[in-house]
Amino acid sequence: MIQNIFSVLCESSIIDKDTNNITINNVLEQIKIAVSLDDRQLSQKDFPINTPIKYEFISLWKNNKPNPKQTFDIELVVLDPNDKIIQTIPQKFKFEIGITRHRSIFKISGFVATINGTYTFLIRIKTETENIFQKVAKVPLEVEIIKSKINQKESLN
Repeated sequence: MIQNIFSVLCESSIIDKDTNNITINNVLEQIKIAVSLDDRQLSQKDFPINTPIKYEFISLWKNNKPNPKQTFDIELVVLDPNDKIIQTIPQKFKFEIGITRHRSIFKISGFVATINGTYTFLIRIKTETENIFQKVAKVPLEVEIIKSKINQKESLN
């Protein structure tokens, strides 16, 4: 069976060509999203907020049965604080015979914020013989949406 060793949300990663080791840069635990408003308060009509951010979701997998070839479907599901699905990203990977570990990297552009609070990045897996995905890990991300006042001089330049 396959096992999730770790999953992490970060800004970026670098894989060393000589050693195949990974460097994980700027682990994301929280983000602040500044919304430019004049003198009005943030309201429901301002949502959802599309944020131009690039980030990665990285998981390390271990194959506890290294002899048979195994193919897996994985899904990264992003949930807002109300457990509403914001995004689902599928990916496939295969363990070849003799391979005991695999790294999956989801490179993501953009984040959709619906409200302030803790968002959940859920990783799910399904084998060739299963019909439903099984949840194997979840990673929280605290999102704070803050009001930022537009400076007239800056907006004209």
